[in-house]
Amino acid sequence: MTNKTKLYLLTGFLGAGKTTFLTNVLEDLSENKVAVIMNEFGKVGIDGTIIEKEGMELVELNRGSIFCSCLQLSFVSALTEMADRNMEYVFVESSGLADPSNIGEFLEAVKVAKGDVYDYSGAICIVDGVNYQYS
Repeated sequence: MTNKTKLYLLTGFLGAGKTTFLTNVLEDLSENKVAVIMNEFGKVGIDGTIIEKEGMELVELNRGSIFCSCLQLSFVSALTEMADRNMEYVFVESSGLADPSNIGEFLEAVKVAKGDVYDYSGAICIVDGVNYQYS
């Protein structure tokens, strides 16, 4: 029996610190097989070059949110592609404009294509504590 790849979803508003958090996590996991699927809402990926390390797999999906119809096929394809690479960890950094509530649908699509390859370990939501308005 092979181990499943641990999958983490990283969310938070624009500028909250998702990429900084991810950079630190990747440093801690530098001895592991790690992949990142990075989603930028704009035309050009900015953060991919910041986090890219030698030996790390990186897929950038731009021009929309991976959780809406404009990129969902690309997102499922990226998850499926990573399943073939025997990663220990896959981190998905979503756009700051994303609504990730339908992640289960995407994982079901991957399960149909590749089997039960991911251990969805949860969503990590980064909050900008300085600018967050408490109620």
